[in-house]
Amino acid sequence: MKKSLKFLLVFYVILILAKILLVTLIPMSTAFSDDYQYLKMGRSFFFDHKFNVHGIDNIQFSPLYPILISISYIFKDSIYVYFAIKIVNLLLSSLIIIPAYLLAKEFLSEKNSRILTFIIALLPTGFSYNSYILTENLFYPLFLFSIYFIYRCLIYDKKFDIILAGLFTGLALLTRIHGIIILATLGILFVLDLFRKKINYKLILISLIAVVLYSPWLIRNLIIFNSLPNTYSGNLYALEASNIVSRGSIFYSIYPFIAWLITYSGALFLSSLVIFPLFLFYKSKDNKLNKFRLLSFISIIVTLLIAVNHHLRGEKYFYKLSDWIFFSGKLIGRYIDFLIPLILIIGFIGLINYKNNLNKDNKKLLNISILSIVIISSVHFISRSLFLPNNPSLTWIGIIKQIIDYIFYSKNLFYVDNSVMPMVSLASLIIIPLLLTLIIIFITKFFIKLRLSKILILIILFLLSINLINVGVSSYNAKTWYETPQVQLSLWLNNYDKDKISNILIDQRDFGDLKKDNQKMLYVNAEKSKYTIIGHWLNDNIFIDDVNKLKNIDYIISRDKNLGFNIIKKSENGIYIYKVK
Repeated sequence: MKKSLKFLLVFYVILILAKILLVTLIPMSTAFSDDYQYLKMGRSFFFDHKFNVHGIDNIQFSPLYPILISISYIFKDSIYVYFAIKIVNLLLSSLIIIPAYLLAKEFLSEKNSRILTFIIALLPTGFSYNSYILTENLFYPLFLFSIYFIYRCLIYDKKFDIILAGLFTGLALLTRIHGIIILATLGILFVLDLFRKKINYKLILISLIAVVLYSPWLIRNLIIFNSLPNTYSGNLYALEASNIVSRGSIFYSIYPFIAWLITYSGALFLSSLVIFPLFLFYKSKDNKLNKFRLLSFISIIVTLLIAVNHHLRGEKYFYKLSDWIFFSGKLIGRYIDFLIPLILIIGFIGLINYKNNLNKDNKKLLNISILSIVIISSVHFISRSLFLPNNPSLTWIGIIKQIIDYIFYSKNLFYVDNSVMPMVSLASLIIIPLLLTLIIIFITKFFIKLRLSKILILIILFLLSINLINVGVSSYNAKTWYETPQVQLSLWLNNYDKDKISNILIDQRDFGDLKKDNQKMLYVNAEKSKYTIIGHWLNDNIFIDDVNKLKNIDYIISRDKNLGFNIIKKSENGIYIYKVK
């Protein structure tokens, strides 16, 4: 026990130090929509114990992550606030080594448990999100903690495991709506026990503890909004696909469902490093392992269905025969990446115990290979650039696609709607599926025959390379954004007004798309909520409203140069900062 604690502590410290060095290379977060909401919710909680964004109560986003990052606002300067958030992120994300190690110890030796923990710690999901103000930093460890203690409840008869399972499930729900996956998994396990004429009261207790822990947030929303969070009322996951069939031919429902299911399955297969999914379905007489696999498989299926359902909502995602329908929408890998540790644990056990047997089973290997090739050969997920923050595990494919499109770029491109979809070169549609197929064949035919030690070394080297690539991509993207007019304008105002908390009004007339090369618009009126790049760097009370509503306003930011107040700063692209009083 002491050796395990010492290992976890030393590894945790080393991991934190490595992440600190990497996050210093990234000057800003570029996940502008969601991270802006969490940033401002954290600020609101710190100053007034609310969850406001631009003075408006939030219902869309869960509260736990904003609460944890709110401590960063002990610093007044927004630059230090952001750095403190990155520290909080890496402290949270690194906690995943604890449930990873504990789960591994249930089935593996001490040495192999440490190796597997090291591999899971090196996953891109653990490094890539530290510079983004996103719940992935907290949710991924909480999800794995929940799975670990639920597993213990299935195997052992300890009341404390029930309490911890319910606690972590509730915390996962309070972090993001994806926590409902855990509740759904518990429900399916309960139903399966009913078929065996058994009532599993432990599963009921876990669910009740989780719901009780989550209930204050639900009650708060009912009091303020007379409504549950939007994620439960049809805007996002639970009921997104409810009206699909009624909108037209059944084809428009079945086809995209199958296409997206294949897409996300293929993405999860690749993100899990290809070799580990090959060992998911081996036969085992180990009751403990089989129960863990059942728990994991249910979680995977539920997650895939929810991720797919997300793409089947609303007119914007609806498919028309005139479209290149297999190019509609974009892959969001971070909706499924928290499953990767489960696949790695099961696959690692199989790799150690059944590697030789699998090699002899040519028929099974051939079937797995064909299935893998079919899944990966789907070109669905290359219709959009596979970059951070949505796809940290597949950014390397995004880079390959960019190189191919750059080399073979022509006017002969396929696209769905060039107003919302990037164009995809025919070359990338041919080369990438072919490349991935060759990778699958190589791994299943040759790589798997290597000694286990060589396989593990190559996997670790690959993960290290992917993390360095992701840091490089994030750093380049962040630095180019950092030099844009709006960011520099907000940094100037942050320095100019750093000694006090001011009220800043952003002209509500100036909204639209906001890109690196087009920074005229001051904010984006997004589907979920409004956000602004300028607001990222201002530790002030920000309002997006009519410029005539000047009660207690200190500064106005507008593209209008004739507001009649003192102009204290003008950006190079025609944005004015007025000092009102």
